Amino acid sequence: MEPEHNSFFSLDGPLDVAPGGGQVRAANFAGLANLARSHGRDARGIVERHGMEARVLIDPESLVAPQQVADTFEYCSAIFDDPLFGLHFASMQDPEVFGCVTALCRSAPTVRAGIRCLIDFLPVVHAPDCEVVLIEGRETAELTWLVNADIGVNDQANYQAAMLNLKLLQAIGGPAFKPAGSAFPPIRARATFLKSRNCSAARSWDNRAAIPWHSR
Repeated sequence: MEPEHNSFFSLDGPLDVAPGGGQVRAANFAGLANLARSHGRDARGIVERHGMEARVLIDPESLVAPQQVADTFEYCSAIFDDPLFGLHFASMQDPEVFGCVTALCRSAPTVRAGIRCLIDFLPVVHAPDCEVVLIEGRETAELTWLVNADIGVNDQANYQAAMLNLKLLQAIGGPAFKPAGSAFPPIRARATFLKSRNCSAARSWDNRAAIPWHSR
């Protein structure tokens, strides 16, 4: 029997099913089971409460909705009594949450090329609804990101993204990389982030977040 021309398992077939619009890889939940356990909570119950199967806790390639990620993190912030849950959670993770995009960024020949990999491939491999933009000024450059969907309160997911993006920028730029500040709406989170990274304040917006650094 000859194989069908549209067979998934072909030389031209994808290695994994890429997320589509309204989806994101479940890798954002990496480590949630251990964190919940340390708080005396059951991570399985947490994700099931938000309409997901328990396998999202162990299978980073599972696909979930951005709304589910946002709602889960806001819920964790409440039950763990941690207004900065997203920052603290991401501090326990590494940039590999972004999948193969991280390897592409790290192998790039320049910082600019590494950031271009993040901009071009994060929406393809990890989160199609996420837009990443590099804004360059005379003295500073700024990596900014936003979700092109209305998912309501999204503070904790933004905090997670800020820390993971910073870790990735440090992996690309090396030990000399230092952010000039951060920008995301909630004042307390911004102050905590800046203090933890020994950097100064930066501007903020209501619907996106950013990390600036001196580029000259």
